Amino acid sequence: MKGTLQVDSFSVELEKIPISSDGPIELALDDGVLSVKRLTLAASDTHVNLGGTIDLKGERPLDLYAKGHLNVALFHALDDEITSYGTTEADVTVKGTAAKPVVNGRVVIAHAGFSAIDLPAALGEVNGTMVFNQNRLEVEKLSGRVGGGQVNFSGYIAYGSTIAFDLKSHGNDIRFRYGGISLTADQDLHLSGTLKSASLTGDITITRFAQIPAVDIASAFTPQTAASVPNPASPLNNLHFDVHIVSAPELTVQTSLAKLSGDADLRLRGTAARPILLGRVNVDEGDIKIGGQKYHLDRGDITFANPIRIDPMIDLEATTRVRDFDITIGLHGTMEKLTTTYRSDPPLSSDDIIALLAFGRTQEESYVATGSTSAGSGLGEGAGNLVLGQVINQAVTNRVSKLFGVSSIRINPSVGGPDNNPSARLTIEQQVSNNVTLTYITNLTQSAQQVIQFEYNINSEYTVQGIRDENGVVSFDLLIRKRKK
Repeated sequence: MKGTLQVDSFSVELEKIPISSDGPIELALDDGVLSVKRLTLAASDTHVNLGGTIDLKGERPLDLYAKGHLNVALFHALDDEITSYGTTEADVTVKGTAAKPVVNGRVVIAHAGFSAIDLPAALGEVNGTMVFNQNRLEVEKLSGRVGGGQVNFSGYIAYGSTIAFDLKSHGNDIRFRYGGISLTADQDLHLSGTLKSASLTGDITITRFAQIPAVDIASAFTPQTAASVPNPASPLNNLHFDVHIVSAPELTVQTSLAKLSGDADLRLRGTAARPILLGRVNVDEGDIKIGGQKYHLDRGDITFANPIRIDPMIDLEATTRVRDFDITIGLHGTMEKLTTTYRSDPPLSSDDIIALLAFGRTQEESYVATGSTSAGSGLGEGAGNLVLGQVINQAVTNRVSKLFGVSSIRINPSVGGPDNNPSARLTIEQQVSNNVTLTYITNLTQSAQQVIQFEYNINSEYTVQGIRDENGVVSFDLLIRKRKK
């Protein structure tokens, strides 16, 4: 049997991608051998030329070739949440039989990039070459940039009866941003397995940690809602984690809530649909702000021991000085069952410590200031002022601090006193450097009452404070902290 076939035009839509012929399609048949004389397919800046012969009787091996230019942006047509760009040049030959084809050739990728909505970082500037070697696509040289850091890839993808892969990546100074958190890390990861069962192993070393937007303490300690049940049919269930996460020595954590230094040793387990975190985060020292008050963190541990879900166990102790009292606050437990302990030097009851932190005076002083018959009213007004102050401070700090670059702005709208005179105060705090803080306090009703405070943290044990009070008197204090076991 002999013959020829010519198709003037051809078009089809495959997975939302329109594919059409570029010119006529010409095929010929001679004694059971099908020859592809001319076949060019086009789709969105993509052109592929196919040619060669196929023995329909299977007596002779395949002799096919494919050359073309692929626009990587086509991946966006497969999934709206994927953004891709770049070009790929391919030159491939197919030998062997239809049952066991032997593919050879290479694929050159130039200036390509991939990103997805749910991923914390995008892969960009991908350049390199991959080689077809019989039933495997091997990475000859491939590199790209993730979060501003350089990443190099190696390994292969096997195809045939099933798709398997064994890929490795090595990257430095990779920055991830997710949920307001910015992480910079070095990584060595290994992805292996099949589409039905894969594992991601390796090591990640965190070198930098920062928080992008401002977050208030209330939202940070709000118990999380129950996690939704993952879809059992999701392919993320097939990807298993075993990644060791450590931090650089004396890692500094800078957020709008705290500035801490410590180290972490964690293990990421579970699946991509339900990750599990195990290990410990040790906090050596630092400063934390709660309700606008600055606390010095003496010690802290955050332990991840729940093998079912990510549920940190917190054990922190922080100290602050209010007037002549050294107050220590302890946070213990999980996010859902967090308990708080209080103690002070000189000793005070827990109620007095809470009143001192909230209103600046103990309960007894509140009774003396407002009178025993109106003590409940005084505390009610103080609570109302405290709530009002938190609302004002959050709104003002989120906007004005970004405009002027100050670290913290607090407004105390309290209107109490023995003579019921207004006493609203404005506090502006600026973190000049890692260990220098300037604080300016003024009475909004009396401009003469201004306080300027300078604080220099020499190290974890010594701090120098300089204060110019409302009367113009300048004083200096040397604070020495010593821990004894």
